[in-house]
Amino acid sequence: MIRKNGFERQFAEDSVSFLWSEIRKHLSDITYSSITVRKLGIFVVKPWKIDQYIENYKKHIEKDALTFAEFTYKKHMEKQYESFLRIKKELDKELVRKAEKKKTRQEYESAKTMGEQIQDNGGSPEQCDQEG
Repeated sequence: MIRKNGFERQFAEDSVSFLWSEIRKHLSDITYSSITVRKLGIFVVKPWKIDQYIENYKKHIEKDALTFAEFTYKKHMEKQYESFLRIKKELDKELVRKAEKKKTRQEYESAKTMGEQIQDNGGSPEQCDQEG
């Protein structure tokens, strides 16, 4: 692909490296609940990891800040904590959406197969036809 489009190898490696560093950055900062990369897939933040972060940050935020540096750090943590809560809401909405979709699909499959029930006498369909 590099030769086909006339790019140099170093340019391609730098592009891929930049892409992965941005994906890692957004996932580690938990900027978004999921990141979609075409032809590669969807990278999703783990819900249990968000719960851990929320719990840990909440403990740190509750502590009193004594110095200016601690106060600045606490403000940064509060901002990140709010971001975690926002992502948690998004993930919870997605879980509810998936559960509703699964329930709808199961109800549809159940209704669809209710009219197709046949008696099973055992054996293959050919054997049942010969016996009957």
